[in-house]
Parts: sequence; structure tokens; C-alpha cells
Amino acid sequence: MNPATIAKLSQLQKTYVPSAETRAEIGNKTLVMFVAPSAMGKTTIENALVELNPAQIGRTRSFVTRAPRPNDDPNLYEFISPEKVSQIVNDIANRRVVQFAIHPTTGDIYGTYPHSFPAKINLLDTLSQVVEPLRKTFAQTLTIGLVTNPEIWLSRLRERYAGDPKTFIKRLNEARISVSWQLNQHPNDVFLLQNIEGNYAQTAENAMEFIDGTPIDQLIQNENRQMLRKCLQLIKEVA
Repeated sequence: MNPATIAKLSQLQKTYVPSAETRAEIGNKTLVMFVAPSAMGKTTIENALVELNPAQIGRTRSFVTRAPRPNDDPNLYEFISPEKVSQIVNDIANRRVVQFAIHPTTGDIYGTYPHSFPAKINLLDTLSQVVEPLRKTFAQTLTIGLVTNPEIWLSRLRERYAGDPKTFIKRLNEARISVSWQLNQHPNDVFLLQNIEGNYAQTAENAMEFIDGTPIDQLIQNENRQMLRKCLQLIKEVA
């Protein structure tokens, strides 16, 4: 995709609103957004949540213009070939997509159509800059920021991108954006969920309680916020 198109879409992204017809197709859906750095465990927890209530909960299948990665789940991404990118750009111009985002470090387009949300409650791991537009698009949204032990997370990230130092640094920069965004959000707007190492089922149960409306324990939220601060400090030291 040429730089002029990326620049144009980046500008449109700031004010994008889907058409009335597009919004009507998702009018009765609930969207649960997960915001967290790569290797924080979003996919694992979302899959565990679906297993808790597969009749009501499903994962969102986004489209993306980047090439597939070895660990990608084809059921969760629709990979758009280069020759079809123009159709995506046209659909964005005509406001047929629900949302889209230009990746801050790669320039790839990520987005969704109405058919991307198949369940009553839909789970979506997303970039922080897309959260606010989606809150305005869906009648019911919840936002979960996933946190875990900073050292364990960094170890996972290093392992995932071993032998690819450039991508590792890109993911660190993305992590800085994600963690900083979570820390800057009002406590009532983002539920900070600790991904308990070795006990993903319990983490999913905790997420389900939040989705079901169980009151939030602010003491635990403060502890998770402190964990995020440590994660941000670690990113600054490594990057």
C-alpha cells in the first residue's frame, strides 16, 4: 500500500463512523475489547472465555492486509491479498466496515465488517486507538486491559521473536503505546485483568465475572495498575 493511501486512511481513522446501515447490522451485539501488548496472553484468555459459554460468546474475525504469521489462527483473521486491498479501501470510503485501524509501526490495515461479529457477546483484541470509535459504534461495550508479571511477559516476547531483533523492538514500541494508554484511562473505563501464569482458566473466570457485571475490587485494580507501571519501566529499560 502506497504512503499516500496510508496517510489518507490514517487521517480518516480519526473521525471514521460507519454508515447507519452498517451500524444497524450490529445493533444488538455486545463487544468486549482486549487491549494488551503482544505475548500478554490475549488469544489464550479469549479462547478460554469462549469455552465457558460457547452459546453466547464468540471471537471476532478481523480482516488484515499483512501476511500471515506462523502462529496465526486462520479462523480469527481474514488475510487480504495485495490485489484486494483496493476493495478494502473502497469499503472504508463508503463506510461499509465497522471499524479499521492503521497499525502504528507497519502501516497494515486491520478492521471488521458486520459479519465479523457472529455472537451475542463478541471478543476482540484491538489496538488502543480503535477503542473510542468502537465505544461510539456499539450500544454495549466493555474494555479489558490484560496484565501479567512483567519479567515473564518479556521472556515470552523474547522467545516469540528470537532471531528477529527488528520485530522484537517493534513489538516493544507497540507495547509501550498499549501500556501507556491503559495507564492513562479512567479506572471506570478499563478493567485491568491479571493473566495468572499457569491458571488461565481462573483468569477467564475472572473476566467472565466482569462481563456478567460483578462489582470490581478496586484494591486488586490498583495492584494490577502497579504491575503495568513496572511493565512500562521494563520496556523503557530494554528499548
